[in-house]
Amino acid sequence: RLQLAIFAPAICTSLEYNLKVYCLDDTPDSLKEVLELERTLGGYLIQEPKTLLFKDSYHNLRLSVHDIPHSLWRSKLLAKYQEIPFYHIWSGSQRALHCSFNLERYSLASSELT
Repeated sequence: RLQLAIFAPAICTSLEYNLKVYCLDDTPDSLKEVLELERTLGGYLIQEPKTLLFKDSYHNLRLSVHDIPHSLWRSKLLAKYQEIPFYHIWSGSQRALHCSFNLERYSLASSELT
């Protein structure tokens, strides 16, 4: 079992907004480590981590962002999704795997993603 935890900057004064999605072992210690790391980087957990049952299928984990109001935000990614390679997850040798989604808000007044 894995956890997906999403972090955002606590303060963002520019139009660019960076979401980090971490793929972690489903243990309190893994989450605690990332919470401490993000706190030093100025990030905060935007919602409770979600449990993910990840099978030994040799498929990469695909992550994408949905349900953001497109009238207020736009994605700066060239692709529709990002992938974390299967072997990075399954080997367990890399801790705090993450990918970033860069969003741009059309106005500094936009602060909510949903």
